[in-house]
Amino acid sequence: MKYLLLIAILFSKSLYAGAPPVDDKPIPPPPYTINNVNQLSIGVEWEYASLENFLDKSFQYSTVLTGGITILNSKNKDNFSPFSGAYAWIDGKDEESGKHIIFSTYGPNKLINKIMNRVYNIDTTLGSNKVTLINNNASARTSIRKKNVLSLSAKMTNECESTRGNMKILNNAKTNSSVNNYLSWSSKKVCKAEVGNINLNGQLKDIKIKNILWAKTYENMTIIFTNPLKLANNNIK
Repeated sequence: MKYLLLIAILFSKSLYAGAPPVDDKPIPPPPYTINNVNQLSIGVEWEYASLENFLDKSFQYSTVLTGGITILNSKNKDNFSPFSGAYAWIDGKDEESGKHIIFSTYGPNKLINKIMNRVYNIDTTLGSNKVTLINNNASARTSIRKKNVLSLSAKMTNECESTRGNMKILNNAKTNSSVNNYLSWSSKKVCKAEVGNINLNGQLKDIKIKNILWAKTYENMTIIFTNPLKLANNNIK
């Protein structure tokens, strides 16, 4: 009997030792401010057929299916570091309609990825993103599970300005809890750019681009993720 009890205890300990730690840390309330961000964004016209499965019948899109891809990262040291993100979107019919996110990844900090999922109801994946701006050359890449899924490159021009803006984002989660998120930003240097390469791999490989419309680089940005208009879960933990 003693041997059976000992075996049971050892077996129980081995189960707990092999189990992943429970993520029970509370999420800080919004808004969330990220500083010292570099970003590369490219505006495109999508091929309609390649995005049919992403379209939401309740969302009013632009007549021509435009949108874009953004990759960003911050070197700031705070609760969200290392912070980086990437997302692809489809434009609404006007600014009030916002942008419909069809793909996103945040990380490698798990907290920011958790916030995007829990607070803003964005169906995002944990990943790693890097933006490099040097000698008028801009490059950016996105990796998920150590595999490259997205890479962008562009040549920065001398057409630069200090500016700010905001945008409305509609989540991409397939649930009844739609969350509209207003994201505001400011940058000390926003430059027009000429696109070099766009490579979509992995889960993005079937998405097709019809035309490239514009490209911009953003340096030393401050981004504020504001309070969502509707919480995805009233019991956020």
